[in-house]
Amino acid sequence: MMIIDLIDELDVIEAIHKQVPSLLLDESLGKEQSISQLLELAKKQADTEQWLQLNLWLTQITQDLSILLPEIKEALCSGWQGDRELTQALTHNLSL
Repeated sequence: MMIIDLIDELDVIEAIHKQVPSLLLDESLGKEQSISQLLELAKKQADTEQWLQLNLWLTQITQDLSILLPEIKEALCSGWQGDRELTQALTHNLSL
């Protein structure tokens, strides 16, 4: 399982629509709108309660990610591989 399996762009898009159900899509942006575009629309269209709910959900998801990602990185940097080499790409990503 990959982290993208836990949460992906579609999950976030669906959650934005759940928090702001009255969200009207901007037809000029096309059918497939990005998270950033939807957040811009939510900023303009959400009523006070929807805005608060969206902020609450975003706070929770960013908190969850800020806890989960360091735990994953810590585990990957723990020397679990022993004397086996990691790929250069993985080594680079873990150094960031």
